[in-house]
Amino acid sequence: MTAIKRAFHYWQTFGIFGRLYLPILLLILPFSGVRYSLLIDTTSADISARSAREMRELSHFLIPNLTQLSSHSQIERVKGLLEDELRINPDVASIRWQTDGMVVEVSNREVPTAAYPE
Repeated sequence: MTAIKRAFHYWQTFGIFGRLYLPILLLILPFSGVRYSLLIDTTSADISARSAREMRELSHFLIPNLTQLSSHSQIERVKGLLEDELRINPDVASIRWQTDGMVVEVSNREVPTAAYPE
């Protein structure tokens, strides 16, 4: 009990500014932490949903075109179509098309660097 009395006595001698500053600080810090945590989670979920939507749109366009070209004699046309798609979508690192023993993979050499501090 003596520790509580000492703490109370110290609190009384702390001054009005100190007695107001500490509780306000203890209220601001958790709320700010929760706010920015939720902001980061929401932004991450938003980016993931946008990326998934863009990949669905990409596959919606590519799959019908690639199925028409998926004979072994048209490998160069398939590769050209995939390279064109990588030029249009620079955020995609690579696209791989595999069917009936034919595998074509195209990688983007100019993937943009991340826009966040390391």
